[in-house]
Amino acid sequence: MTEKDKRQEIVETAAGVFLRHGYRKTTLDDIAEAAHLQKSSLYHYFSNKDELFREIVKYIHGQLYDTLSASMPGTGTLRDEIETYLDVLSKEIERLHPHKELFLEEVGLLLPIAQDLIITFEASLRHLLEKRIAAAVTKGELSASCPVKELTTVISYFLERVFKAREFSEHYAIAADNALHYVLTLFEPYFTSSSLSNEARSS
Repeated sequence: MTEKDKRQEIVETAAGVFLRHGYRKTTLDDIAEAAHLQKSSLYHYFSNKDELFREIVKYIHGQLYDTLSASMPGTGTLRDEIETYLDVLSKEIERLHPHKELFLEEVGLLLPIAQDLIITFEASLRHLLEKRIAAAVTKGELSASCPVKELTTVISYFLERVFKAREFSEHYAIAADNALHYVLTLFEPYFTSSSLSNEARSS
């Protein structure tokens, strides 16, 4: 096993430990034991718990980005790919749902450690969405008058807010459940295909 592979193995193991016990209660001894390493060996790969946690955040973000990117390859219709994108996003958030309370209890501790990574990740998702919308304009699915950057900003802001807050507000929960309808409504004035526009109205 290469050093890179071992580092990745530690990250994946540590992610499971953090999810089970929380950041505050987890020690490097716990992680070393789970990874079948001496603590001194763990220090060879990560200098402290914060550094390891940041690597876990990068790992989770990388997996999610790859999954979401694969949902919008640009080979299908914009409507279908947006629907798949939202479905994947919802399922990934639901997958992490059992650990929501754990992270909320420690948000004040965790946010300063990883806030820059979260900002970067959200920017990467906005860029992914912007590229897909721009491709739809190029393909003629959306009219040339479509304000790509502005529309991307509105949709991204909407998705970030409703999916993050859906567990805490009935209003946000309803919005998340109907996210496809709301997003397609934003696209509707720019669809060039009447059939696709009608499909969006009925969704």
